[in-house]
Amino acid sequence: MFTAILLSAGLGSRLRPLTYHLPKCMMPVAGGVPLLGFWISRLEAAGVGQIFVNTHYLCDYVESYIEQLRPLVSADLIVIREDCLLGSLGTVRYVTSKYKPASMIVMHCDNYTEFDLSRVLAIPDGYPVAVVCFHSEKSDSVGRLEVNDSTSQICGWIEKDPSAGPGWASNAIYSFDR
Repeated sequence: MFTAILLSAGLGSRLRPLTYHLPKCMMPVAGGVPLLGFWISRLEAAGVGQIFVNTHYLCDYVESYIEQLRPLVSADLIVIREDCLLGSLGTVRYVTSKYKPASMIVMHCDNYTEFDLSRVLAIPDGYPVAVVCFHSEKSDSVGRLEVNDSTSQICGWIEKDPSAGPGWASNAIYSFDR
């Protein structure tokens, strides 16, 4: 069974003034559904049985929405309230050390894509990590992956460097096995 971590605690500073009163994970998409609801629905449809959602900024608002969703979904929704932001890796470390999931998908809840999540959950044998990427002409606002063209393996990371030029960028959806 896959476990998911929806990273939803951020301040949404790049979306201000929209996020002064509405956290970015609650921004409406796909006909008015909050991003958080969109991703919970997609993860459940892909067969994920346990979904962790970290909260921080405007956490009462996010947690109230999760409580409304609980009776509507079969996945186990677990809230991790972060009194101080742990950062993406801090949240992953917390969940993996406390709950010890065998396989998991980690995603930033402020993304939107129609990508078929079941594809990233089907990690090929011998590959412990899968990353959803997109091709970007710019590298000043995205983390760029260095990819070996012959093996398609990630061999490096360039963090928002305009001199890196076009290439593959992380869509912030990662799956891991133990």
